[in-house]
Amino acid sequence: MRIFISGPVSGMPANNVAAFATAAYWLRQAGHEVYSPVESVPAKCTHEQAMLMCLRELSRGARGIYDCLDEFSFEPWYDAMVQLDGWEDSAGAQLEAEVADALGIKRMTLYEVLEKSSLPREGE
Repeated sequence: MRIFISGPVSGMPANNVAAFATAAYWLRQAGHEVYSPVESVPAKCTHEQAMLMCLRELSRGARGIYDCLDEFSFEPWYDAMVQLDGWEDSAGAQLEAEVADALGIKRMTLYEVLEKSSLPREGE
């Protein structure tokens, strides 16, 4: 799965880098493709710049296709959003959650994704 990690950054000790790094590590170990804002957004960015970068990334629709009627069919790039502890108290993470909902991206905890990842796949 392609997974976008969301959680509090601003106002957190060390910008919550450890929580994002831990989640990214375990998701990659489980075979997922991961976007982690703390890895991708330069530290010198303002909060507004960081949010713009994250929302642009979250809403990209590179898997969109055109059908035979020349109508655009949007399919979000990300399959899921992993929400880190404390996301509810972060205005930025709340906005990311609203965007994910609007785009049909499933919101999950790290543990939910890892539990699903460890289940045997059909035919195994």
